[in-house]
Amino acid sequence: MVFKDKNLFDKIISEENIYNAWREYRRGKKSRQAVREFERNLEKNLLSLILELESNCYIHGQYKQFIIQDSKRRIISSPSIKDHIVHRAIYRVLYPLFDKIFFSCSYSCRVNYGVHKCALNAKRILCSASNNYVNQAWVAHGDVRKCFDSINHNKLKDLLKFRISCVRTLDLLSKIIDSYSLASIVEMSCGIPLGNLTSQLFINIYLHELDFFVKQKMGIKYYIRYADDILIINKEKNILNKQLNEIRFFLKYNLFLEIPDDHLVIKKAQSGIEFVGFKFLPNYFVIKQKTFSRIKNKFINLGYNYEQNKIDIIALESAWQSYCGMLQYGCNFSKKHSLIKLVSPYVT
Repeated sequence: MVFKDKNLFDKIISEENIYNAWREYRRGKKSRQAVREFERNLEKNLLSLILELESNCYIHGQYKQFIIQDSKRRIISSPSIKDHIVHRAIYRVLYPLFDKIFFSCSYSCRVNYGVHKCALNAKRILCSASNNYVNQAWVAHGDVRKCFDSINHNKLKDLLKFRISCVRTLDLLSKIIDSYSLASIVEMSCGIPLGNLTSQLFINIYLHELDFFVKQKMGIKYYIRYADDILIINKEKNILNKQLNEIRFFLKYNLFLEIPDDHLVIKKAQSGIEFVGFKFLPNYFVIKQKTFSRIKNKFINLGYNYEQNKIDIIALESAWQSYCGMLQYGCNFSKKHSLIKLVSPYVT
């Protein structure tokens, strides 16, 4: 599908879209000093941004980087408020278009295709492939090594050009892509930053090529992708290994990505599979203890930031609803009760 709308750029920079992008970005950040300063001259700042975009004078700013320790050490690259608004304005227009072409096996950063639905679908296909764990089934769980850091700029731009016919939109997307790179040579530029809303869209556009190859070319029935994590199930181990070899070859020579051996686990479904923060066992699944420990630590930090007026009640309650949503799936009653005790001083 090619998006033939020649006015995509006008939709992106329209006053209504830019203002709504600001409102969405501002949600939960009202107490931040930089946000308050930007809001003091809001109309002037937004109109100035629209003029920059319209006159092709917009230049993407530098990123502020900081480190977070989640399941692993991650470097987050945060753009300026102005750039955040541009990213969100682009996302508001392009996401609904691209979401129509994404496969139902693709999860993460999609409306109604979050971790909860992914976990339920993983449970469903595990039961289906193994006849409710009566028959043997083999599962491969792998993730792409340094996926965000390895996204090839030229390949990403080609994929965008294949879908988008609006030249000015493509030029704006190129500015955002080129604003971040882990290589000094332009021809070898790669990497998209964790922290950009557009990066969430870019990763799905990029890995949609893998989904298409797996589902349409290879015809694999039991396949799920959550961001750069993939799950494949087959009743025969030797067939599963052949499928993996084809997939790894495609990733390497078409998308310049790889799933090394130390990022890949192959085991029987009956022995328990870990995927998207859950452990799937015969006939039930439960949140991983490490995942739950991270949730508790995150909320402790959020509670502290709330008491210090670094975040507002909207951000706190949003996190609480997200964590509750994750715990309502699977056999997690005791863990949810434990979290309720932890958050009760903050959320009513």
